[in-house]
Amino acid sequence: MPYIEVLWFPGRDKNQKKILTKEITDSFVRVTGCKPNAVEIIFREITKENSASSGKLLD
Repeated sequence: MPYIEVLWFPGRDKNQKKILTKEITDSFVRVTGCKPNAVEIIFREITKENSASSGKLLD
């Protein structure tokens, strides 16, 4: 059973999460052959204060 964790900054609405959930699930089903009910997705919002990119903090 795949567990997918999506880390992103705040600001996405419920409809965006709904669309992304379907797209991710469909991709896993197509590529791995698993059943849709086996795919688990967790959305986590992160803050810029707790993130860095290219060797620099984002805050």
